Amino acid sequence: MLRNPFYTDAFINAGLRDAVTAGVLTSSTGGRGLNTATRADLAAAAANVLTDDAHLGHGYDLTGPLWTYPQLAAELTSVSGRTVTSVDAPVDTPLGFLMNLAKAGLLERQTTDLELVLGRPPTTLRQAVTAALA
Repeated sequence: MLRNPFYTDAFINAGLRDAVTAGVLTSSTGGRGLNTATRADLAAAAANVLTDDAHLGHGYDLTGPLWTYPQLAAELTSVSGRTVTSVDAPVDTPLGFLMNLAKAGLLERQTTDLELVLGRPPTTLRQAVTAALA
């Protein structure tokens, strides 16, 4: 059994170019962490589990590296070369609901299962930001 977290791709995507242009990244997470993983990492993990009998009968809680919106703003700044500031304010989008879960600390649980199943470290925040801005 594979239990997936929310997709990193829902939060870290080409839409972040707007934050880079504006110089502001708004979230309502209260600076709390988000446990997400990329769809590519989760797909690779599923393929490994499905093709290796060593995983029979096991359950995995797949989590990627924990990250925060202030860390995301710092990575956007580093990758783009333009200053991006993290601002905590209400977010009136579908992601606002997930951000509120993060603010309550409900998305901070971590395991090493994804790395174990992948056989390598999962995609880092910097790698995800670099790909999103490419």
